[in-house]
Amino acid sequence: NVSAVCGACVGGGSLVYGGVLIQPPKDAFESVFPYLSYDAMDSIYYPRVIAQIGASPIPDDILASPNYSAQRTFIRDVEAAGYTALKPAASFDWDIIRREIAGEIPAAASVGEYPFGCNSGAKQSTDKNYLKLAVSSGLAEVRSLTEVEMISEKSPRGYTVTCRSITADGELLERYALEADYLFMAAGSMNTTKLLLKSQQSGELNGANQQIGQQWGTKGDQLLAQLHPKVSATPQGGPACIAAEDRSNPNHPVTFMHSPLAFGTLQLQLAMSVPDETGRLSYDAIDDTVQINWSTDTATPSAMARQTSFNHLVAQNGGTEVPFIEGQIWHPLGGAVMGDACDEIGQLYGYRNLFVIDGSLLPGSAATVNPALTVAANAERVMEALIPSL
Repeated sequence: NVSAVCGACVGGGSLVYGGVLIQPPKDAFESVFPYLSYDAMDSIYYPRVIAQIGASPIPDDILASPNYSAQRTFIRDVEAAGYTALKPAASFDWDIIRREIAGEIPAAASVGEYPFGCNSGAKQSTDKNYLKLAVSSGLAEVRSLTEVEMISEKSPRGYTVTCRSITADGELLERYALEADYLFMAAGSMNTTKLLLKSQQSGELNGANQQIGQQWGTKGDQLLAQLHPKVSATPQGGPACIAAEDRSNPNHPVTFMHSPLAFGTLQLQLAMSVPDETGRLSYDAIDDTVQINWSTDTATPSAMARQTSFNHLVAQNGGTEVPFIEGQIWHPLGGAVMGDACDEIGQLYGYRNLFVIDGSLLPGSAATVNPALTVAANAERVMEALIPSL
């Protein structure tokens, strides 16, 4: 009853996401990740990711420009509702956005086209930082137009990775195998889990790890929209860089991320909470697909908290809620969760030197916020712990 959308390109989801690098509040973080130190994440790993990407909050002069009137309206609405407005870091080059606004280059982010690759070059996607730095070290190679089909245990140690090289149209060019003593999975919640389940079911991975595919979730996402009487029909400047916290319900806090649109008079908000339940992923060998087993999150306490919070927000401006996109998962998380499928440095139980390092590690939640910053900071934490011991 849901679909999950994955970015398949050099840079992955970082090319098509909203650029939001928001840090979760401490109490929500500790409720979701009791085995991690929030203080260490706060003082070391979150700042490290922000610096590595070159991210920063929206500057005041850009927020004051005509293209960003919808963002300013959202700030006024959330403050009137008694919520806290936030300006999280965004992985965008604001100087390029300034050039867009000045008419020096074709507009992209500043007219709401930030999720579509952002053709002005303003988005600080991972091909510009982490991947670029890895390749420049001389110790890493990026192979585009390549799909991993299978992972096999290799005797007496290590793993064989079966790959297929394809054309841009998906036609097979060749199959080949790579061998490794240490293998790190970073294909995202959906595809890391798919590869692990597929390889287990095929008998190529023999560890009896029954937790792979479990504790998958949608991060408590709900995309909500309103017709706003004070939002013009002009494109709304992006990226998504203004958030709001509603802590009026201490058991079910809600965070809103204002999501600018390239069209219309809608205001679009992504409401996020800690989901009350999780689902699971399974593998269908007949279709070679991963199946999502998920109960629609509409009547749980966290879902009702999101709707109540949104209703209160809409009431501040006399707007009208309208149906928008349903059944789409923007932030799939889980499938190889720390403490259940993996230990706290991502090593899969039942396997030696096979590590997961992406959003699969998070138990269906990122503690009421967009997950990109926490996924990256946790990867930094894992690698810092692992490298001295390898």
